[in-house]
Amino acid sequence: MSVFRAGVAPINIELLRYGPAQRPVEERKCIFGCGEVETETHVLTQCPLYDDIREEWFHHLSNVIAQFEFMSDEEKSNIILSNSGLVRINAKACYEILMRRRTLLYV
Repeated sequence: MSVFRAGVAPINIELLRYGPAQRPVEERKCIFGCGEVETETHVLTQCPLYDDIREEWFHHLSNVIAQFEFMSDEEKSNIILSNSGLVRINAKACYEILMRRRTLLYV
């Protein structure tokens, strides 16, 4: 979870920011075919690759946080990365997302 909070998660919004691979923000697309810029919010709340992880995770958050299911993706992302009372479940989901990425990208 800390890599998402610090803005250093290994996602295209960060990976394509520097060096010879540098690209404008609008070209830092999700590598899993979503067609969206791969930001922390996209990875945590939108990318279909992680729908199964989010299903249980967001169900739990909806039971704990009033109106969570009706919040914008940006609001959900902010709550995920800032709510200290839910660190364990949020960190676990972030870990699962990063492990799935690693498995798919570096096998």
